[in-house]
Amino acid sequence: MTAITDGMGSTGSKRVPGLRVGMPSFLIRQRVHLHRRGAEEPLRQPRSGLTLVEVLVAVIVLGIGIVALAGSSGMVTRMIGRGKAETHAAEAASRRIEILRQAAYSTSPRCTAASFATGGPVLVDGITESWLVPPSGKIRRVRVTVTYLTVRGGRSAVLETGIEC
Repeated sequence: MTAITDGMGSTGSKRVPGLRVGMPSFLIRQRVHLHRRGAEEPLRQPRSGLTLVEVLVAVIVLGIGIVALAGSSGMVTRMIGRGKAETHAAEAASRRIEILRQAAYSTSPRCTAASFATGGPVLVDGITESWLVPPSGKIRRVRVTVTYLTVRGGRSAVLETGIEC
């Protein structure tokens, strides 16, 4: 007969088949636990691993994630392209405002240069620019409109500023 401790120091004198003197305590606890289920049941080792259902669920979740990632990457690419076109249009409008400002300040009295006038449309780097300069006033509200092409058709952006005369 083998003495078994319950981990708290007390010993019992149960006879458990398959126990040997000198066995590690974790094996003793495991075998005693399995033996208590019933003497007619064979001792089974605990199973580790995944079931087929768990693997299928994991594959489906992974597949949904990959499809979502692929769909969002296309959207991000379109957004980057649209931002690039809008940036070029804003830069073109800003350049035209600065050209008009230089023309206005190039003469004395200010705003009398022939180039400081309404003009356009002018096509520069695929962007059509047109501008409107009021003929009089102490502060002139200059308005530059740029039109550019996108995949979905033409778009316009407007930049307006005041130039002191």
